[in-house]
Amino acid sequence: MFINHGDYSNIMSEIIKMKCPFCKEGDIKVLHIKASYSETRARAASNTKTIPVYHKAKEEALSDCSKCGKTQKEMNRIFREGKQVSCKDAVKRAEESGLPTKF
Repeated sequence: MFINHGDYSNIMSEIIKMKCPFCKEGDIKVLHIKASYSETRARAASNTKTIPVYHKAKEEALSDCSKCGKTQKEMNRIFREGKQVSCKDAVKRAEESGLPTKF
């Protein structure tokens, strides 16, 4: 059974509470859209194929952070792009895992 990704029914999405991705203290409301498959058709001169398309799970912020005051727009950018790891954190993790840090 293939479900249309644009359909935000109860099967596809749910509103959940989670911690703020910035301060890890404040609570925010997030619309979590589950991963799904849909079908698309590819046509050539004499052939038609049905191709399954995978849509990744995604989150969309519905409220601002109650503690640090970050907006929905900033949180949605973090959900879309991922949080950037600082250089110091990357070096610290490399040292903890035993990787060489000087070449």
